[in-house]
Amino acid sequence: MAPCFRFLLALIASAFAFECQCSWAVEIPAPSPGASSPAASPITETFTPSPEFQQLITRLAREQLPDKYEKTKNWGKTTRVFDGWKLERDGLRLETRRRFKQANDGAWQKYSIELLDPENSFELRVANLRHREGQAVCDVTVVAAARIHGRHIQWENGVQLLSIGAVADARLQLRAELAVTPKLDVSKFPPDFSLEPRITQADLDILNFRIQRISHFGGPVVKSLSSSVREVLEDKIADSRPQLVERLNKSLAKQDSKLRFSASDWLTTLKGPPAEPTR
Repeated sequence: MAPCFRFLLALIASAFAFECQCSWAVEIPAPSPGASSPAASPITETFTPSPEFQQLITRLAREQLPDKYEKTKNWGKTTRVFDGWKLERDGLRLETRRRFKQANDGAWQKYSIELLDPENSFELRVANLRHREGQAVCDVTVVAAARIHGRHIQWENGVQLLSIGAVADARLQLRAELAVTPKLDVSKFPPDFSLEPRITQADLDILNFRIQRISHFGGPVVKSLSSSVREVLEDKIADSRPQLVERLNKSLAKQDSKLRFSASDWLTTLKGPPAEPTR
């Protein structure tokens, strides 16, 4: 492995450990005898990111995954219906007038998406650490469980003709390539060190989808509801894709101050507390 890449890994690992007060283990496999040169084979690193780094990535993912999302169509729609007769007295004469009221009407549809226990159930994988043009690059994958609810109610002039519901569970996957560039601020002495993380590509998709519960009806109505529940999730995922990289980098930019380290403080920490004078 190239010495410059070893130094870059050690620098980033030490910096995160200093800032987060936690461990960042980097395992660099030793080259086997007779192995090809680094230029002829890809560099693969395996490492264990710190809990704070995992929390950062999890928080970024939560901001992009659909959660507490609701979509309705014609929900609450009403129409004006006849509501009987009203008698009015005009002197000795009685008059009748028709009365009207607003009543539920039409096909009501409501869908909701929520993440299941996002604080504890997220699966985070960081893999394929590699060197590219002075950057440390890795692939980040976050898998989350989501629950989707769907309900269709058919009304006609205030009379409920049908009410069916469905509950589905899905596993969503966010994949991203993270590139970290180390930088030095030479305007200070000793110079400050900073990390500039950027998402270079990202995608969001559905790993699996399963209907868990559905009302005890059959026929095309239930099939339509099942399809609609999945379509709502697919549409929400599709809407999130175009600006996904931009939104992730905006969230990362808010962490810039946390990824800047004072070299003097860092060196002091590495050296440990000053020795007590001997008497």
